[in-house]
Amino acid sequence: MPVGVGRKADYTAQVKTIWEDELYAQAEDLTFWHRFEGESDAPIIRKDELRDEPADTIKFDCILSLAEEGSTDEITLTEGNEEKLVMRQSSFGVDILKHGVRWNFVAEKMVTHRMRENAKGQLAKWVASRIDNRMWSCLTGVTLNGYAPTLLAPATAAASGAYLPDSYRMAVGGPVTDACPSDIVVGDVLTLDSITEMKALAATSNKIEPIRLNGDVEVYFLVAHPYALIPMKESDDYQAAMREAQVRGSENPLFSGASAIWDGVVIFSSTRVPRIADGGSSAYVARNVFFGNQLAARGWAMLPEWHERDFSYGEEAGVATRMMFGQRLVTFDMNATETTADQTDDLALGGVLLYTAAPTPDLAA
Repeated sequence: MPVGVGRKADYTAQVKTIWEDELYAQAEDLTFWHRFEGESDAPIIRKDELRDEPADTIKFDCILSLAEEGSTDEITLTEGNEEKLVMRQSSFGVDILKHGVRWNFVAEKMVTHRMRENAKGQLAKWVASRIDNRMWSCLTGVTLNGYAPTLLAPATAAASGAYLPDSYRMAVGGPVTDACPSDIVVGDVLTLDSITEMKALAATSNKIEPIRLNGDVEVYFLVAHPYALIPMKESDDYQAAMREAQVRGSENPLFSGASAIWDGVVIFSSTRVPRIADGGSSAYVARNVFFGNQLAARGWAMLPEWHERDFSYGEEAGVATRMMFGQRLVTFDMNATETTADQTDDLALGGVLLYTAAPTPDLAA
C-alpha cells in the first residue's frame, strides 16, 4: 500500500474532470437555446454522434408529412394510389472553438479573488455566449463573433443561392414571404394582433408543427429582442391580457422565464436576438424567431474541455477551454428533384424569421 501524503499533483485527472463538468453545466445554464434541445420531437434536435466517431460532418434525414387525402371506400386500397415518402438529407460541419485566461504569480498572491474560479466563471459565460450566438447566426443569417452561417440572409428580395428560404423570412407590416430588413420602417412594431397572424401563417402556410405539452396542449414559441417587445408591452391590449392572467402558480403565463403567453404562443425575450440599423431610413430591425418543432439541429464532436498549465517555471498560470460543435437551420427541398445550389425555395420545417422594428427606448413619459 502506498505511503505518503496525497497532493494535488497526484489527482490532476480528477480535478480536470470536475472542472470540465462544472464548466459545461454552468455554460449550459447560461444559454437560451439549451432548454429547447431534445433527440427528436424538440425545437433543437441534438445530434452527438461525432463524440464517438471520427468525422467532421453530421448528416440527418428529414421526412415530409404525407399530403394526400387517402381513400374512403369500404374496399381494399387500390394498388397504385399509395403515397410515397419524400425524404431529404441535411448535414452540417463542426468547428473547433477555444479560449483561455492567463495570469502571473503576483496576481495569484495579491488579488483577493481566486483566479482559477474566476477564470472558470468567465469562461463559462464566454462559452454560453458563443454557443448561443452561433445558433442565432444560423437562424438569422447574420454573422456574429466572426462566425458566418451556411445560409445567409439576403439583402434584397428575389435573391437566389445559399440564402435563408423565402418562406422563412417574414416582416411585420409585410411581406409575408421573401422579406428583408429593408422592408421594416420604424412603425412596424410587434403587436398581439401580429403574433396571432404570425401563428396562423406559420401553422397553415408553413406547416410548422407545434410542441405538444402534457395534457395535449399545443404551443409555439417566439423569442424577440427586448426593444422589439416594448411597444407591445405598453399597449392597452397587452396590459389588459396580463391583468387577466395574474393567477399565481405554475399555470401563470409568466413562467419559466417567459414574458407572456398569447394565443398559444409563449413569448420570450433575449438580448442576444440580433438587432441592426438596416431597415428603411436606417430603422433598427430585430431578427425575432417564431418556432415550433424541429427548428434547427445542433451537434457536438467535443464538449467543452478544461485545461490548466504553468508557464515560465511557475511565474505564470493559465486555464483554457476548447470544444467542437456545429448547428444548422432545418430545411427541406420542396422540388421534385432536389436542388442544392439555390435554397431560397426550400421550406424551413420548424420556424419563421420575423423582422420587426426595435427602436431604442427614449424613456418618454
